[in-house]
Amino acid sequence: MYTAGYNDRRSAGKGDLDQKAENPVAVMPNLPKEDNFVNPSQNQPTEVSTSDSSEYNPHSLVTNAQMYIIADKYEIEALKKLASAKYEEVVRMCWNTFEFSESARLIHENTMESDRTIKDIIEQAASDNINALLDRGEFTALLNGNGELATRILKFVAARKKSANVSEDDPFNW
Repeated sequence: MYTAGYNDRRSAGKGDLDQKAENPVAVMPNLPKEDNFVNPSQNQPTEVSTSDSSEYNPHSLVTNAQMYIIADKYEIEALKKLASAKYEEVVRMCWNTFEFSESARLIHENTMESDRTIKDIIEQAASDNINALLDRGEFTALLNGNGELATRILKFVAARKKSANVSEDDPFNW
């Protein structure tokens, strides 16, 4: 049914390859927002993870998460696949941002537990960067409020530790 693209506004000034929709966020439902996820640095630029990330807009993580939620609600599998692919591209560069935590919260609160496509991307990105993310207050608040997400990320970390043959005696050697 769905064969078009959408502009997730990921690139600052460069535009997205899929610019069929002028403003996809305008049609988004008002998804719940919790008080403990208010960005404390609203007037400051969001920190990003690498120097090459200047071409990526971290807000596109939230846009892609919202598109995924809408696609899930209306059972549009092609749009879910597109939204998760776009999310995965951006999260590689923008995992160390408030928007990563916010998008993870949106996905985990608004999709079924059995829907693993984008959740696996989120959990893998979080486990790959767990040491830096644990220094972010909004990320630790997300984990404190969502034990299931915290457990799944811990399982990713433990699996990587086991496959790397890291000493089991050092519980903090992640």
